[in-house]
Amino acid sequence: MFNLKHQLYLLISKFLEEQERIEKRQQLSENATFHSSVKFIGKCENYRGDKSLITIGENTIILGELFLFTHGGKIEIGKNCYIGEKTGIRSANSIKIGNEVIIADDVNIYDTDAHSLNYVLRQK
Repeated sequence: MFNLKHQLYLLISKFLEEQERIEKRQQLSENATFHSSVKFIGKCENYRGDKSLITIGENTIILGELFLFTHGGKIEIGKNCYIGEKTGIRSANSIKIGNEVIIADDVNIYDTDAHSLNYVLRQK
């Protein structure tokens, strides 16, 4: 009986993992342009609505988050790259990562500090 329950648990777990992978891939396809060999388990937010502004090269693995601000931004990631878990790449201008780059877990890459350097403008 235990073996049957365990087998059922494994089957359901595998199904749920596959479902999550499909949903992540769908989210990526709505927000980015990428090679079919890309492995994506992260999150992709493209508030610009133009999927050509996030491009990902072949054989790249992304476990982190890609994010474009509404007021600008572009992210280019080359081929054979690895972006670690909980890593965030957030662009308001432009971020380009070359080929064969490895980025560790828990790294944050920004091209903006998300507010004006002018004190008066920040108070508005």
